[in-house]
Amino acid sequence: MKKLLLTVFLLICTASMWAQGQNLIINPGFEMWDTSSTGVDSIPTAWHFYTKSAQCSGYVEKVEGYDGFGAKLVIAGDTSGYDATFYHYINGIDTLPFANDTFIVCIKAQENSGGIGGRIYSYWQDSEGGIVGGAVSTAYTTNSPDWQEIYVKTVRPATNAVTFKFDFRIYKYAASEDFIIIDDAYFGPLTLTVPEQRSVVAKLPSMVGNVLSMDISLKEPSHVRITLYTPDGRCIKNLYEDNISGVNNLNFDISQLKKGVYFVVVDTKETRLSYRVLKY
Repeated sequence: MKKLLLTVFLLICTASMWAQGQNLIINPGFEMWDTSSTGVDSIPTAWHFYTKSAQCSGYVEKVEGYDGFGAKLVIAGDTSGYDATFYHYINGIDTLPFANDTFIVCIKAQENSGGIGGRIYSYWQDSEGGIVGGAVSTAYTTNSPDWQEIYVKTVRPATNAVTFKFDFRIYKYAASEDFIIIDDAYFGPLTLTVPEQRSVVAKLPSMVGNVLSMDISLKEPSHVRITLYTPDGRCIKNLYEDNISGVNNLNFDISQLKKGVYFVVVDTKETRLSYRVLKY
């Protein structure tokens, strides 16, 4: 499914596609890798790796990730704090059909040591490369064999943002060689601003707790199916399926789900609508 997401990312997409919440990142699941002259995978396509000082060394390695391949970021040396960056530029932001929207930035991570940590540091840039807005996640990755998701929200500046930089910063607190594995990066609008199709309208909050509450209005009776997806396209829960009409209020228990970003997909015979929610 992650390969499918790669095919739908193009900045020439229509406004309705943006409204349904496509991932704006190229190669979000690290499935594509650039290959050196020796035929060895070197770094994920469209991503870059930078070590901050001469005392710090590091490299990127292709490994099994959360789903498919992942990027293993290995760091050794300097223990002063922020030591390396794994980043990706997203161009053409000014061509999108909305401004002043709230965007979500998130990534899956797994780390092997208390001597290393990572967080998202991202920002918007104007045509001169100047920073005109941004966001930093307050949470760092933690030492755990389980995959964790860190995220941050950011508001797109109204007029002068043309580029967005997704920056995963790595911090070292020990001299030994440690690593963080990351996968399934995501950047896209959290809210819808483009008018939806009128045959069916669903209203739901962009942030939810243990209960997902939504109102669905239909002009004509229709068979409705509501499903829940992860950002990498995996269907994880069938929430509802029935023949309904008029205005309906539906409530779903999602207390068993981990915190993070999900898609609520509403299917009828005529159309499909997708809504992004953040479970906190």
